Amino acid sequence: MSSQTTRVRRATTRRPSLPTPLAFGLDDAAQMLGIGRTKLRELIASGKLPSFQVGRRRLVSEADLREFVEAQQRRDLKRVS
Repeated sequence: MSSQTTRVRRATTRRPSLPTPLAFGLDDAAQMLGIGRTKLRELIASGKLPSFQVGRRRLVSEADLREFVEAQQRRDLKRVS
């Protein structure tokens, strides 16, 4: 017998990539913004970040997350000027 190790190549089936979600649960939304869930809930309660409910889940749309970040950047740029 040879001392070489034989590698077995496994057949893998490629899964089609899933589309980007249009909305995120609070844990994921908070993580994307780099803040905690409590702060995220404060932003939602104050009306600064829109959200909606599907069944028992509270969700934040990707578009609203992007708009919130852009609004914060514009606000901070005005402060510096």
